[in-house]
Amino acid sequence: MSIDLNKPGGLQQLVGKASSLTGGVATVLQQLTGAIGNTWDIDESSYGHDGNQILFHVFKTPTDDFDAAIGQVQDNGGHRKVPIVFPYVDGQSTDDLGRMGESFDFDILIFGPNYKNQYVDIISEFDDPRPGTLIHPIRGAITVAPESWIVTHASDKKQAVALKVRFLEHSFSVDYSTIPIVNNVPSALTSAIDFIGKIASAITFVQFLAFIGPNTKNLVSSLLGSYGEDYSSVLGTLNQTFNSDGSVTIPGLAPVVPGQSATLFNVATTFSDVFTGTTTLTGSQTNQSQELTAALATQQAIDVVKAIRISLESSLEQIEATELGQGTLIFYDVLLMLKQSAIAMQNVLELGIQTSKNTVVSYVTPRDMSVREVCFANGLPPDNSYDVEVLNPDLLSLNLIVKGTVIQVPV
Repeated sequence: MSIDLNKPGGLQQLVGKASSLTGGVATVLQQLTGAIGNTWDIDESSYGHDGNQILFHVFKTPTDDFDAAIGQVQDNGGHRKVPIVFPYVDGQSTDDLGRMGESFDFDILIFGPNYKNQYVDIISEFDDPRPGTLIHPIRGAITVAPESWIVTHASDKKQAVALKVRFLEHSFSVDYSTIPIVNNVPSALTSAIDFIGKIASAITFVQFLAFIGPNTKNLVSSLLGSYGEDYSSVLGTLNQTFNSDGSVTIPGLAPVVPGQSATLFNVATTFSDVFTGTTTLTGSQTNQSQELTAALATQQAIDVVKAIRISLESSLEQIEATELGQGTLIFYDVLLMLKQSAIAMQNVLELGIQTSKNTVVSYVTPRDMSVREVCFANGLPPDNSYDVEVLNPDLLSLNLIVKGTVIQVPV
């Protein structure tokens, strides 16, 4: 009579058979197996997600022309210990940083006429990037993630496949939802505005450096001050172009009038803070700005950001060259901050473009045309001729644009 050790009854048969042979052997076996002799304490092993468990250690569940078994399981664990040593003191102490995450190495064999289907199913579960449930043969259910596996197809083992799989413990999940993500224009503007204060602080830092010459202080402070003014002006332009409610959402950036320099007149912050003589200028520019399309404003925003980035590159080179080339080290933090501010400004522009979805197309005149005819041919009201005029400053005439001229047209 054959004995199947993969089944709980098989071990009972083995103990009973040993008892019939010799009482001493039966006693030893009973001591070794303990409760296993009466209650089978090894689980069928499997791995899967959402209740779909793929068996790879089978001894109870009926299967369809396949079987599977585990050669061995190796559990790896430990504690994260940091050695602490002191000079002139023999030996060392340790600090415990907590338990290591465990890993589990499984040697699996899937065999039988229908082994391929089971093999494909378990590999599919391994490829799922989510953590899954591992039924450990001794420890039961554990949340893990497969890290690596080696599959062996041997010519002398037909209708079988061997796998060496390493599972990593997944004891907790990390939530990144609390990390602020700049994914809209107001949040990007808020991040960029922070650099206005950092630029001002950098000027103070430079002025208090005792080991650099006055010429270096004056040069670097001047470059920072000029960049700070341009940076604030550009953010004001981006705020007005892409932030529909900029004066409310971003109170630190009062909107400026298109075409007006931010340094020409101060922006009134209270009702009593008015400036005589600017009403006419502001009114005329405001009326003119109403003719500008969103696409034209987007193109102008691209141009001003490009210009300030070019200017910043020149300023960075001048700062790095100060103090006989030691400026790169002396002003490392300042240079890094300036580069980060440019990235923040660029981020506002890119998010604004994505939000506005406005474009400027190149149009080739098929015949001699006027600027109003160009607008009509591109589906724009004839009154939008001012947009075309601003985008194409090299045009010699707006009433006669010769055939074959490439015109930038806002859509």
